[in-house]
Amino acid sequence: MKPKKFKISIPSMNIPGFGWITSVRIPLPGGIYLGGGKLLFGAFGTVVLGFLASTVLLIQSGDEDITYPAAGAVFTVPSRTGQPLLGYPEMGEISADRNQTLQINIPGGARITEMKFENISLGKAGLVKSIEVSGVESPLQKIVVDDFRITNSSFPTMTVSGATRIHTITISAGVEVAGHTFTPTLSTTDTVDISIGSARGAGDYVAKDMIVDRILIKVLGGTGDVVIDNLIFDNVHANIGTALFETLDIGELFMSTTQIGDDADINSADFIIGDTVKYRHMSDGTVEKPIKVQ
Repeated sequence: MKPKKFKISIPSMNIPGFGWITSVRIPLPGGIYLGGGKLLFGAFGTVVLGFLASTVLLIQSGDEDITYPAAGAVFTVPSRTGQPLLGYPEMGEISADRNQTLQINIPGGARITEMKFENISLGKAGLVKSIEVSGVESPLQKIVVDDFRITNSSFPTMTVSGATRIHTITISAGVEVAGHTFTPTLSTTDTVDISIGSARGAGDYVAKDMIVDRILIKVLGGTGDVVIDNLIFDNVHANIGTALFETLDIGELFMSTTQIGDDADINSADFIIGDTVKYRHMSDGTVEKPIKVQ
């Protein structure tokens, strides 16, 4: 009696763009033995190649998620997955290229224990702002910060403006500017010493060791103010554009070891605290020097 033979025939696969598969010749073994019978599998090589090609197509068809703190995206708290940013509309630039802005939109009512930016380089030709942290004036939604610190950093210009209230302004040693104008309004009633104790339901956003075009932090949607316990810029350097902070309520604004200047001219103000800003206590250690940050 002849041994029984088992033969499996698999139809050929025609994948668009992969016609070259049919011209590939792979040496195949004559077969394998199973229970005294011979199992033929001549189409096995084509199946393997087809599987690999399908896998490649599947991988290429999906978009990779952008996760915080990657630049080139808008992150809406509490999500850490961003939506791609294309071009710079305010510059009239329509581009299919993803820009390198790091933008965080925070809905009203959100609470954050710490938002920290550390060891970051900023700047792109044509941008007006390298940093913007701003609430909304109408209807009023503020970013409320207990402790706001700027240390070991440098910017061409800096402006604090809008409906901003600061309980204590402390400009400590090592803050050097190429001209400054401080005209905040003293108020003993509107400013309060903010204290944020509870971290219940709060998140945190930390970015470090990056090169980006700019950092934008804005209130978007929701109701009520945004509450941040600690907002920190440490070792953040911009070569173009102003650092703008407006429509905030701050417990203490603390600055140290920071340089500000775009023209090395101490007769023009590169660091401005506007007259719409209200404060209660101020310790000013600013030193004027002919600085030009590049």
